[in-house]
Amino acid sequence: MTIRWFSGIFVLLFAVSVFAQSEIENLLDPSRLPYLKNSRFYQISSYDTTGGNNDRINLLDGQKATIAQMEGPGVITRIWITIDSRDPYFLRRIVLRMYWDDEKNPSVEVPVGDFFGTGFRYKHYLSQFLGMSSGGYYCY
Repeated sequence: MTIRWFSGIFVLLFAVSVFAQSEIENLLDPSRLPYLKNSRFYQISSYDTTGGNNDRINLLDGQKATIAQMEGPGVITRIWITIDSRDPYFLRRIVLRMYWDDEKNPSVEVPVGDFFGTGFRYKHYLSQFLGMSSGGYYCY
């Protein structure tokens, strides 16, 4: 009876330690941070809600627009945008701002050209993490 009882306790403690170890690894391993349990995937798009082909946000000089607003914890895994502008300085004049956790000041505030690594020039280039191809800027 005593051996069976100790065996049962040992199995229970082993199972708890294995479960606790995997949960601790989830918290301490940065590569696991994006994989939240009970999470959902969202894709934000400027698609035309009327079914037409006006898939964009139209802004006049000086206007601001909110592209995405989400609640709760999350991870941005990819940004892809296109910009159609006749202004030769649009890469410096369009500013990208990102706020986290109800901040009053943005965590990211940068001209779109700098954010995507092109500075002043409209230039096609490819790299692993950011670039410009097919008229669109991307970053991962």
